[in-house]
Amino acid sequence: MNIFKLFMTKQHLIALLILIYTLPLFSQEERLRFDHLTVDDGLAQNTIIGISEDKYGFMWFGSWNGLCRYDGYRFKIYQTIDNDSNSIITNRISHVYTDSLLNVWVSFSNYAEVCRYNYEQDNFTRFPREKVKKYISDSLSRYKPFVQSVAQTNNYLWQIKFQDKLLVQTNRNTHKSITYLPDPLNPWSINDEITNEVYLDKNGILWVGTISNGINKADTKQKAINYYYRNNNKNSIIGSEVRAICKDNDGNIWVGTRDMGVTKIDRTTNQYTHFSCNDLNASNRLISNLIRKSHCDRLGDLWFGAKDGLSRYNPRTHTFTNYSTNSLRKIPDNSVYEITEDHNGDLWIGTLNGIAKYDRSNDRFIAFDPQTTLTNPRVRAIVEDQKHNLWVATEGGGLTCLRRDSTTGFDGKFYPGHFRHSANDVNTISSDFIYSMDIDEDGLLWIGTWNGLNRFDPSNGQFTRITIKQGLPDGMIMGVLCDRKGHVWVSHKKGISRINTKTLAMSSYTRQDGLQDNEFSENACFRDHKTGEIFFGGIHGFNSFFPENMKDNPYLPKIYMTGLQILNTPIVPNQPFDERIVLTKPLYLSSEVTLTHNDKTLALEFTALHYSNPQGNKYKYMLEGFDKDWIYTDATQRVAYYSNLEPRTYTFKVMAANCDGVWNPTPATLKINMLPPWWRTTWAYAIWILLLFALGYITYRIIVAREKLRHQIDYERLKAEKIEELDQLKSQFFTNVAHEFRTPLSLIIDPLERLISDSPSLAKAQSYYSIMHRNAKRLFNLSNQLLDFRKMETGHMQLTKSVNDIVLTTKTVCSSFEIQALQRNINYTFQTKFDGLLVSFDPDKFDKILYNLISNAFKYTPDNGEITVELALADNKETNSTLEITVRDNGIGIAAESLDKVFDIFYQADNSKEYKDKGYGVGLAFTKELVILHGGIITVESEPGIGSCFKISFPYIPIHENLSPSSDENVMSSTSGDEGLSSGKDEATTPVDKSKSAPVVLLVEDNNDIRNYLANELSSNYLIYESSNGLDGFDKAIDCLPDLIISDVMMPGMTGIELCKKIKTDERTSHIPVILLTARQSEEYIVEGYQTGADAYITKPFSTVVLHSRINNLIESRQKLREMFGKGSFIDPKILANNVTDEAFIKKVMKIIEDNLSETDFDTETLATKLKMSRALLYKKIKVLTNQTVHDFVTTIRMNKAAELLLAGEYSISEVAYKVGFTVVGNFSRSFTKQFGLNPTNYILKHKKGKLQIDRNKSEN
Repeated sequence: MNIFKLFMTKQHLIALLILIYTLPLFSQEERLRFDHLTVDDGLAQNTIIGISEDKYGFMWFGSWNGLCRYDGYRFKIYQTIDNDSNSIITNRISHVYTDSLLNVWVSFSNYAEVCRYNYEQDNFTRFPREKVKKYISDSLSRYKPFVQSVAQTNNYLWQIKFQDKLLVQTNRNTHKSITYLPDPLNPWSINDEITNEVYLDKNGILWVGTISNGINKADTKQKAINYYYRNNNKNSIIGSEVRAICKDNDGNIWVGTRDMGVTKIDRTTNQYTHFSCNDLNASNRLISNLIRKSHCDRLGDLWFGAKDGLSRYNPRTHTFTNYSTNSLRKIPDNSVYEITEDHNGDLWIGTLNGIAKYDRSNDRFIAFDPQTTLTNPRVRAIVEDQKHNLWVATEGGGLTCLRRDSTTGFDGKFYPGHFRHSANDVNTISSDFIYSMDIDEDGLLWIGTWNGLNRFDPSNGQFTRITIKQGLPDGMIMGVLCDRKGHVWVSHKKGISRINTKTLAMSSYTRQDGLQDNEFSENACFRDHKTGEIFFGGIHGFNSFFPENMKDNPYLPKIYMTGLQILNTPIVPNQPFDERIVLTKPLYLSSEVTLTHNDKTLALEFTALHYSNPQGNKYKYMLEGFDKDWIYTDATQRVAYYSNLEPRTYTFKVMAANCDGVWNPTPATLKINMLPPWWRTTWAYAIWILLLFALGYITYRIIVAREKLRHQIDYERLKAEKIEELDQLKSQFFTNVAHEFRTPLSLIIDPLERLISDSPSLAKAQSYYSIMHRNAKRLFNLSNQLLDFRKMETGHMQLTKSVNDIVLTTKTVCSSFEIQALQRNINYTFQTKFDGLLVSFDPDKFDKILYNLISNAFKYTPDNGEITVELALADNKETNSTLEITVRDNGIGIAAESLDKVFDIFYQADNSKEYKDKGYGVGLAFTKELVILHGGIITVESEPGIGSCFKISFPYIPIHENLSPSSDENVMSSTSGDEGLSSGKDEATTPVDKSKSAPVVLLVEDNNDIRNYLANELSSNYLIYESSNGLDGFDKAIDCLPDLIISDVMMPGMTGIELCKKIKTDERTSHIPVILLTARQSEEYIVEGYQTGADAYITKPFSTVVLHSRINNLIESRQKLREMFGKGSFIDPKILANNVTDEAFIKKVMKIIEDNLSETDFDTETLATKLKMSRALLYKKIKVLTNQTVHDFVTTIRMNKAAELLLAGEYSISEVAYKVGFTVVGNFSRSFTKQFGLNPTNYILKHKKGKLQIDRNKSEN
């Protein structure tokens, strides 16, 4: 021993320790895995002197730049503050202690004072060192003078000696020791060889303070996970990224890496042997260094699937046999991703081009055609089930089962109900992209896909998805293994998860639990079926563990609320916020907090003091009174946010679970009093109530006053509206009166002018006199009615009653409308049960009443309609009876909203506007006043489109003389147009001494006097057709195709404007000139008429001389255009069009003719067919537009085209003849000569001379 001491210097000792440390991982003593906390994690400085745990579980660390308190996620730094005696004395800490009362004490080198931490004030109190020495003495260091720091459990002792400051772990039972030294390639090693302090907290976490690299912490009850990694010497795996793992029959571990080959680990001797494709010995050479799968078969041979093929290693001869697509023993594809062995010992490989079975007897592979066996050839995993069927997982093709056949082994057919992903069916596999798969002891398949894990029951074909939604940390499943304890283990990009196969309860493990990294490699997993040990490979090595040793951490995490923010401002205890103190002590010591209504946003931060793996801790919180259920979160989101809370008392609760999911059942709670604004407090409500009563009284007084004012304003407004409405009605009334006067004035003035200028014959003069007299009387009656209404308004009209036979009076008034009924073919009847009935009434006023009602019925009843006048006693008794006179029609009717206004002065219903003779709004109002004057009432019933019924009811006082009922109900028989006069609207007016070729004029006018007068005036020069309305007028225009149409504007049914528009837009009638007659003289009506295509617009009263002149001009101008077109000139036929409709028609006709010029059999019938017109209509249309027959028009177009071709000089005369449809050149010459007055040859010479003369003139100039 003395000799050893002579040679063993400190440097030799360190070198020896490093050598020992780099021996294989497997040793008899378990090494701790350290996490590191440095200034990068928030530490004040990396030199750690003292470590202690306070009464609440916070960790305290002394450094040379202040005191640090740690909650598992962040450090809070306490430093000296000038002129603040409640801060620490200096930033250079020498020791941190906790006394028996769990007070935290801090001491400083060369200072006579120490500091004690005040929990509730979150500050420090200074004490002289001599007075508190007994509280801060360290018993361990007192009794072990050679040890700087020590910590211990029942089994282990950790100590740091003064001599070398190395951390040494000693097994108290075996007395064997481990010295911890840093290893740059091992992320779990201690990060500094010189240590200052070691401390073991209540939960078994060992804290180590270093001289220059901060804090190291390790869980003394850490998960029993082994970690293998590459460390640049032969005693480690050959590459960092592990892609394949298996064990041979001797218990050796074979590790395949991504790009460095294979390492064999002998666990007995801790010897590492490496194999690669770079080996100089060809018999000992792998086919590729990129290994994707490894397998040890039952004969002990090792198989390695690689990038460039398949390698088999014989451990007895220590040689490799390689297989590829280019070797004698071919495989389907060089990329081998799966190697598995079935119950018969047959070996199956999965490649990017399907699967193959190894034939041992012939040392060859039998490939299965992927087109017939798989939906996708990229095989990633193969599993045999309890029925010996093979399940094949593919990358992109889902899951396929090959059913075993008793004779051939496999039938190569899909399993019934082949399994693919469906986006619309959650009962299907979650993704068709599969990396790994395993089968548990119950025969359930566990399939790892790109979108989570799937549990599949082959007995019923049902999938159960376990994805991120169900709690998986990551959805990209890399490896799947089932253990013997009812769990399935899956690796992914965020660690490893353990899932209960029955309940699907889940626990997850990360790098902080000792894993090589959070990222694992695809299908790099292996389970030793003998021992149950599980292996997972990743990007920085691989891990192994026994599932039964992966026990949950039993320590319950302490949960505290550590931070409060209001309006994004952190709240500091005893510091004002918004001119008030919110917290008087740290939040984790506070049970209640009071907030105001201005505190719109609130954030509560919480932490679980469980340091084994803080990032794996889980949380759930609830604000009672606001949240309906617990809100779950993790360590990345340890803040609860709330905003706009209603005034009330809430209780915030938060619970925590450790990294293994063990929940602390006791929540941390905080009562939150959210105060209402001052206007919602109790005393404020009392004031509000008093103010409300006062306001109510004041409001009542104001409402009463305002109501009076409102009624006054409403009265004045209604009065103003009535005046305005009356003014508008009067304006409309005078407009209507003016229009009403214009028609009779026209029929007086124009005949007078004719009498003065023409000296007509006696018969014609008598006709003029009759028209003038009738219209003069009409004006006289209109003026009398206006005067009578004025008398009635001023109260000067009185009744002059006498006893008269009311039946006879009624019948007399009715008879005055019989001729009109005959002319319009209206079924017009008068009905009563009485031959005579003596009644006292004013016969003149009664005549006006009845006349107005019947004339009103005739105005709004169309031709062929029905009007009935009925006289009756209401109850048919002689006493207490009512005399009723009813006028009923089936006319246009009155809208429901207008019924209560029809008797108002100047009112006219909207649906009457289409009728020219609608009156001027006085008749019914005047009638009502006359009825009231008689002591009666008048009512109306009407329905639009059905008709109207006006009923007059008078009190009936019987006069018994001469009252005799009649046995015949109908006194006046039905009058029909078929029995007498002609309507005068369906036949042409017979012209006097006029040639049959005279122009045809269609008169469309609803006023009989005007129409008859015009027909009489024009019949001497034109063939006249008549129509009384627009609809009939259009039909007449189609039938007779007149040379000109004269139409009134205001007509029932279709107005003259509408008729003109229809005439001008119809291809059959668009060429016909239209003259509009109207009483409307304003510019807007004239513009409207011309815009619809009218050729002339004449206002009433008009002169027939002017009308004659306009008719002649229009007809003659059209005739001149037609004559010019037929004279052989090159006039464009489109100039014959007076509107776009005619122009479009002519263009269409010319296009058809020009397209068929060379067709010799092109005739009128062909043209009419192509135009979809009858021959007769086509003939009329062409004749009217061009003054030619259709044949002549076609010939004219042919000749114009021929002249154009001849002048071009490109064709001979015979060629031109053929091109324009002539087979005989002589016929062509005659037609050409007829058209142009020259034969083709002379025509060409004439035009050449003319061109030559033009060229000479140009050259001279």
